[in-house]
Amino acid sequence: MESESDKRIAVSANIFSKLSSEVQNLRSKGPHFKVNESKLANAIIDLFLDEHLDKCRERLEKTFFDKRVYLKSLIANSASEEDLRSSINSFLRTSRASRKPRAVTDHSE
Repeated sequence: MESESDKRIAVSANIFSKLSSEVQNLRSKGPHFKVNESKLANAIIDLFLDEHLDKCRERLEKTFFDKRVYLKSLIANSASEEDLRSSINSFLRTSRASRKPRAVTDHSE
């Protein structure tokens, strides 16, 4: 049986390498730094959640937003064709507004 303290998460090799490097950096400051990668990762995550999550929430949501699943749920949950059309148009307006403007290329020579 797992307790809350037994939960684990996976990190990429790149992130683990950065954590290991920072652990070595802290340890090089003296024996009074008692740290390992797990403790450092927990401290970093705790700091991020306390200090920065609200500022970065929109960016995180964009990273994990699945357009296909969202559109399927719009179709499945629409009460009428008009409701569906309205929802899809609203989605398209917001997704167009959030895109960066494309560079205009002059093809006339």
